[in-house]
Amino acid sequence: MKNEKPDTFNNLIDICIAYEEDPKKSGNTVEIFKSLLREYFFRKEMAETKVVQKIIDHVKLPDSVLRASSIFEIDLDKLNEELITNTLTETLCGKIILSEDYLKYFYHNYPPSFDKIPMEEKTELIIKIKSKKNCFYIFFF
Repeated sequence: MKNEKPDTFNNLIDICIAYEEDPKKSGNTVEIFKSLLREYFFRKEMAETKVVQKIIDHVKLPDSVLRASSIFEIDLDKLNEELITNTLTETLCGKIILSEDYLKYFYHNYPPSFDKIPMEEKTELIIKIKSKKNCFYIFFF
């Protein structure tokens, strides 16, 4: 696995405020959250392929996001339970990274199933999921 600089999210709070003030997104917590996923947490993957947008557009979001009237009104304790403490495959990051479409695009030399990918690539996927999960934790908590 190649060494990459860790993700940084400068001005992300300002971006959330701007999203909340944008008439097209204001009050639509789901769209704001998906925009954060696309434009920040998975921005490198989005730069490479629109497959990730399709995955994010169809991924089941945590209930705490679905119930919130604002990105700033999300119940962080509930979100913590939903995003952070589940097994890696059950986390939001895991659902995205281990999705069939993601695996087909980024690991096209193998069948699109985590179980059928060689151990070295599995390790890379686990590290990637943990890294994304940690980014969520740093931003939300």
